[in-house]
This record gives sequence, structure tokens and C-alpha cells, in this order.
Amino acid sequence: MRNDFAVSNIFDLGAGRYPHMKMTQEPFPRLLATRRIEEDENAEYFGAFLTKTAVRILIDFLNRTFRLRTCDLDLNGDFSVPCTQYFRKRCLAPCVASLCSSERYNQIAALARLFVADERTLFQSALTRIIKSYSDDLDFEQAAYFRDILLAAETFWDQKRWQVWLDDVVDTFAVEDTPNGYAFFLVTHRGRSVLGRKVFTVDREDVESSDLAFAQIIEDFYRFHVPREIRVSRDFVGRRELGKLLSDRFTKDVRILVVNPATKGINAARGLHLNRDEYELDKAKPLATPAFISSKLARMFALEKRPLRVEAFDVAHISGTEFVAASSVWQNGRFVSEEYRIHFPDPNFPSSELKALADGVLSRLSYPYLPMPDLIVLDGGKGQLNYVLR
Repeated sequence: MRNDFAVSNIFDLGAGRYPHMKMTQEPFPRLLATRRIEEDENAEYFGAFLTKTAVRILIDFLNRTFRLRTCDLDLNGDFSVPCTQYFRKRCLAPCVASLCSSERYNQIAALARLFVADERTLFQSALTRIIKSYSDDLDFEQAAYFRDILLAAETFWDQKRWQVWLDDVVDTFAVEDTPNGYAFFLVTHRGRSVLGRKVFTVDREDVESSDLAFAQIIEDFYRFHVPREIRVSRDFVGRRELGKLLSDRFTKDVRILVVNPATKGINAARGLHLNRDEYELDKAKPLATPAFISSKLARMFALEKRPLRVEAFDVAHISGTEFVAASSVWQNGRFVSEEYRIHFPDPNFPSSELKALADGVLSRLSYPYLPMPDLIVLDGGKGQLNYVLR
């Protein structure tokens, strides 16, 4: 697994962005974390957000507080029972109309949208109106429900370590010539803290000059957010015009200043040096191809040949009951989604986590029409391994 340090070509930023939140435009909207902005997708984007740890906390907070669905099912409220996410208090269960109507779901989704957009005044006023309306109708249970959402949001805002929005940060860019083109190093910092780092590269033959590449990076990177200040290590053609374009885009004054990072805070300079060092290290790393991975697995487990087909097994349950095993397939470096399987235990016999896992492996190996795996991976420890082997 790679860490979060990523090098992006400016013509395909793809997953090279900072994390964003995406709200889908569906009858029952979903709020998802993403690094990829899809041009033709019917969705609304918010962000960017940092740090990585704070983003994980944000996602957990959204799931616990607003409980929007995360599944990709086509829902119309006709399910008879909800999934386990409802009982974990992580979903409103719009799949069951008697538990959550479309109107109620979209009311809460609208509040979630205001929260991730950091529209704090609108969020608070909307919740205040909702709470008052329920109180006037003497529905104090619902008033308390929405009051708890408001209190949770205000607590989140008050925690300095959870400041995921980037409107108060400073972004510092440095550009360097490389043998094949240009490398642009970005450090995002708030005060003495470095929040994020990125590297953008471009081949010399793809652009007329580094100035055009610099302008393109900044214009495209700040699609949905803009920091308090953007600093660049050297001037480039169109800098002032680009600042005006961003000011018009976000309806506030956006400054792009030419500064020497070494004189504007030691943390920014250190962050840029670390960016350069990791960039050079990343170029020196061997490419983790499927052949490289399978060869390493063969050496690790003393296999006679490289495992080209790997199958993994795990067990899920509900509060220690209703055990079920599942398996997934990795073949030639690709996850084979069509071979993902769920293995249900025999309902006539008592089951446990270990037995469900063993039965799942046995069930899979009894399929005559599937090729045998070169390597089987079990989620667990020696207890699971020994039980399955028996």
C-alpha cells in the first residue's frame, strides 16, 4: 500500500487532489469522500479538506450525525427491513419508508450539505427554524433530535484539531526544472503546522513554458476552494490576471504573492525540502507491478511459483450471531469483482466465526467450474488458520 504522497501530472490530476466531499444528486443523496473530480457527473463537490486524520474524523462525524446512506442501491422505500447500518446508527434507512420518508431524508441531507459547505450561519438558522417548528407542534422528541445535530456541529467547529476547512491556510509553491520538464512542489500550512504536500509534474514537450504550466496548475487545483494566500517562489506570466480570475470565482480577494519560501516561515521551507526528498525517493522506488508483488509473495511464503490467483476470506456477523463468510479474488493484479462471493452456512447446524470461515473455504474449493487459487488468505490469526486446516 502506498502512503498519501502522490505525484500528479497536471494534465491528469485525477486522485492527486486533496480530499473533497461529493454529494450525489439522487432521490436519496449520498455524501462521499473523493479525490477525483468528474466533469460530467451529476454531483456537487465541497472542499478541499485537510489533514488526512481530520478528514477521517470528518467522515466519521458525518456518518454519525447526519446518517446519510453510503450504499449505491436504487432505493424507493419498499424494503421490508433495513441493513445493519441503521442499527449501528449510521444510516437513516430511507430503504424502509416507514423508518425514513423521502421528505425527512432530504431535509437532513440539505443540512449536511450546508455543514460540509461551511455555511455556518445558514446551517444554524435552518436548524433553529426546524427546532422551533417541532417545539411549536409539541413534538419535543424531534426537536431534541435536531437540537443534538446543532450541538454536535458546534462542538466540531470548536475543536481546533478538527479544523478541516482550508480558507485560513497558506499554500506555498516552488518550481524546479527537471531533466524532462518541470516539477511543482506545493505545501499547505496553517501557522507552524504543515497540513499537506503535493507534487505536480509536466513534460517539457507538453507545454510551451513553465509559466503556462504554473498557471494551469493553480487555475485547476483551486476549483472548489481557495486558501487565505497563495505564495509562489518565482513570478510567472499572467500571475495577476490569475489572481483576479480566482477572486471572481470565489467572490473574495485572492492574492498570489511572489516570495522566497526560505524567508517566509521555516515550516514552509522544511515542507518543501521534504517534498523534494520524497519526490526523488519516489522516482527511485521500483514499480510495484503485479509481477513484482506476486514474486515478493512467492519469496515470502516459499511458494514453488508466483501466485497469480489469490483468494481472500473473511467472516461478518451481527452481534455475534448470523455468521456469513465472503471471498474475493485477485488475479494477475486485478480485483475480479464478478467472482466476489458470499458463503452462507447451513442453517440446520449451529455456527460460529471459525466454522463459518472454514465452511466458506470448503464451499469455495468445492466449485468445479472455478480454477484453484495459488494462494488463500484468511483474515485472522493462528486460530483461524488451524481451524480451517483441520
